[in-house]
Amino acid sequence: NALKFTESGYVRVSISAIPQGDRHTVTFSISDSGIGISDDQQKKLFAPFTQADSSFTRRFGGTGLGLMISKELVELMGGTITLVSKPNQGSTFSFNLVVDSSTKSTHTTAVNDQANTLSSEKTIHLLLVEDNDLNQLVASERLKQMGITCSIANNGQEAVEMVQKEVFDAVLMDLQMPVMDGFEATREIRKLEGFASLPIIALSAAVLQDDLKMATDAGMNDHIAKPIDKIVLQNILSKWLSV
Repeated sequence: NALKFTESGYVRVSISAIPQGDRHTVTFSISDSGIGISDDQQKKLFAPFTQADSSFTRRFGGTGLGLMISKELVELMGGTITLVSKPNQGSTFSFNLVVDSSTKSTHTTAVNDQANTLSSEKTIHLLLVEDNDLNQLVASERLKQMGITCSIANNGQEAVEMVQKEVFDAVLMDLQMPVMDGFEATREIRKLEGFASLPIIALSAAVLQDDLKMATDAGMNDHIAKPIDKIVLQNILSKWLSV
């Protein structure tokens, strides 16, 4: 975003660490001399599908999901993200993380009992079909917290090939992708022998009725809106998986 909205001047990245016993608070900051953001616009900037000005979409492109995804990634790691900005004076986005000084390996446990319940009786393995790297990261981290493993396909064609090579309990299928979209991929999977009952869950940033109907007609069982809500994902998987 800093590069996109700064036509001249600077973009600076800085990292600082403050020791606190055997831990460090690490702060990452990205500052620019770009167009800046008003106070009113800042209040809604981290909401899904929001951009500071509707004209930005026409001029710069984008879906308005980037900052929402960034916020979720930071919060998944226990940090916070902040913004300081004024119109025509640039912006500084910062986030901080508290990390251990130790180099010993650690592991993360499931975040709640509900997630443990979902994966307690058997290991669930899903196929995540998604072309966006950040969306892949957010979704796979959600699944990891729930004790679920996943393989990733970058488009529908890869998904069709992978379901024939690996055993999956369900498929999370993005709708709009290059090479082959989610609708066509689902139709191709349903043509394969033995895949009529494989749960295929649509993933969509814009939950439009036409898209949902097309997803159902293609053979998908259900849908989840992006960015993925953990509780909704939990309920959908519990609905379609025998656990």
